[in-house]
Amino acid sequence: MIVLAAVALSAEVGFGVGVDARLGKGAVFVGAGAGPTARVDLGRYAEVHGEARLLVLAGTAGLVRGGVGLHHGVGAWDPGVGLDLGGWFGASLRAVTEENPELVAGRALTAQVRLDPLRFRSEGATVEVLRLQVGSGWDRGQPALAVGVTLAEVALRW
Repeated sequence: MIVLAAVALSAEVGFGVGVDARLGKGAVFVGAGAGPTARVDLGRYAEVHGEARLLVLAGTAGLVRGGVGLHHGVGAWDPGVGLDLGGWFGASLRAVTEENPELVAGRALTAQVRLDPLRFRSEGATVEVLRLQVGSGWDRGQPALAVGVTLAEVALRW
């Protein structure tokens, strides 16, 4: 859906590869994976972005993440920061213990801060390496650390 909106708004659509983890007391989602990305600039400094990722490691899980951000280009270098909401679903490592006797559902929400220090844009494309995301969700009444590293992303602009 985000990808179609980006194409309709003459923004950029790409593909990213990385690792993500959400470490909760009742459910742990962790994996390496890839998927489509989209970004739409809202004026000179603001943006809306989104991505979907299929993760494999502890089973097969999915991650859908979207948010808003600010960026400021200096030549081709276009670093940015943002705030994302993420939805995790599918296979997870789940524990049933004496203190937590019920199995947790295979889905979770997170909020993350996004740092884009190494993003470079040309007239028709964007290349990014080492995007960092850190934040938290909520699991069994306690915070659940959520981290992500996008190793590489390439996007084309229409």
